[in-house]
Amino acid sequence: MDKIKNLIFKTLKINHKNYNLLIDLPIDIFMGSIIPILFVMLLYHKEIYAYYRKPISQKIKAKQDCDTFAQAIQKHNILEGTIVKDKYFKEIRGKYIQGLDTYKDPWGKRYMQDTTKHIVYSAGPDGVEGTNDDIIVNY
Repeated sequence: MDKIKNLIFKTLKINHKNYNLLIDLPIDIFMGSIIPILFVMLLYHKEIYAYYRKPISQKIKAKQDCDTFAQAIQKHNILEGTIVKDKYFKEIRGKYIQGLDTYKDPWGKRYMQDTTKHIVYSAGPDGVEGTNDDIIVNY
């Protein structure tokens, strides 16, 4: 056991006087590896936060836009007495939503509806309809 201790002390260049391997070595490992990582994260915390925050804010924006379309569709259906049938809501253009053709989800795709399911949706980050990352609002 002493040979192993001496090898560890020699390898790590540690003065083995009053050094407890069970207590001091884990502390040295922590101080030598974890603290520098935390320091680097502190330096770049804004970039790290922005990197992880962006997808969340994009999904929130898409959900809000889908809510807006769902409300406009409901309003049209009640006031006009007809159902919005177009996948891209052309019936509500102008009267219920201004600038309909300029609305795009945060990933650059158009919002759509499925009249059989009564949903408004965005294809989500992957741009493919019917996958788990779609943003869906019922109306």
